Amino acid sequence: MPYSKIDDLLNEFNTDELARLTGDPSGQQINVVRVDYARELAEAIIDSHLTGRYLTKQYDPPDTLLKAISVDLTVYNIFQFNYARTVIPNTIIWRRMNAMSLLAKLQKGEICLVSQYGTEDSPPVIRTNKSNVERTFSDTLLDKFSGED
Repeated sequence: MPYSKIDDLLNEFNTDELARLTGDPSGQQINVVRVDYARELAEAIIDSHLTGRYLTKQYDPPDTLLKAISVDLTVYNIFQFNYARTVIPNTIIWRRMNAMSLLAKLQKGEICLVSQYGTEDSPPVIRTNKSNVERTFSDTLLDKFSGED
């Protein structure tokens, strides 16, 4: 199940704008193949960050945050295809940077996904016997065990 759909893009762009961005200078026909490819690339990035921490494909409909990240990355990919030889607008670059920042925070467990029912899908608890306390012996303590008086 995809995180976002073409309708989500049409909430941000009208049909003419999206058609032009996907390669039709007349603005008549949206290149759905290009949109799907841009979305697949975005979802691959999302999955690569969240695999092992979340079962992201279990949400139907997808989590709102994942949908927003998918739309932002898909829009960036579409602009990257269209503006390959020119400069991508700063707002689109900032959207990608924000999406990647959110993915990094999700990956680290700094923020969590919330399902449509409002319950927290928290990351698994990792238990360890390690601590931040330095574990080396001081010279004084080692001298006690050396057998020398």
